[in-house]
Amino acid sequence: MRRIRPALFAIPVVLMLTGCIGEPEPAATPLTPVQACDALEKAVIAYYDTTSPGSTIEEISPDALPDFAGFDIPPPSCAFRMRPDPAVVPGDVFTIESFYLDYDEAMTQTVSESLEAAGFRRTDPKFTTWASSGQGRSYSAAMLVFAPGDGEAYSEAAEHFRILDLSLGQN
Repeated sequence: MRRIRPALFAIPVVLMLTGCIGEPEPAATPLTPVQACDALEKAVIAYYDTTSPGSTIEEISPDALPDFAGFDIPPPSCAFRMRPDPAVVPGDVFTIESFYLDYDEAMTQTVSESLEAAGFRRTDPKFTTWASSGQGRSYSAAMLVFAPGDGEAYSEAAEHFRILDLSLGQN
């Protein structure tokens, strides 16, 4: 009988063990709602840096949202107010982006009904946009839905969350 050479036996054992040494790559931890809102704030800033240079963005506490032309804004997961550069657009002009993470599907209907009850009229039946005016002001509302993997900046920022974005503008 032939003896097995120790070196030939040791090489496969060493190769097998090297796969067991070290920690495996940990799975990515999903974002919390707070982290998703932080990421959405950065995405909102990036969006308005492009579409409205010189604008300011501020976070608004969900319980500190302003009255909006008689429409009671449902408390969002997070909200941000954008004010354009006053040298470009003077006056009390702003847009509020209210984000609802993993929202209840019924919300798309209840928000629509609430806007219309407050006097907003749908601008086009094909789109979820509304308009209103009063006291020398114009108001607009748009409801956008973002889903994981749709390639949109807000979806990418919030990763695994479905997002309803209620965008409200005062001119």
